Amino acid sequence: MIGKTGDMSKYASLSWDELDRKGLLAELKEKDPELYKEKYSEMAKGLNITSK
Repeated sequence: MIGKTGDMSKYASLSWDELDRKGLLAELKEKDPELYKEKYSEMAKGLNITSK
């Protein structure tokens, strides 16, 4: 599973905007939904977006 760890680290090191620009958000959501939620929360906090 070394490859999977490498894939996850590439996502973890990027911001939401970088993931978006590279077209990786859908891939991240599929492969690691928890990290996707974390990245979304970071982005939303920066924009003062609250979830309902």
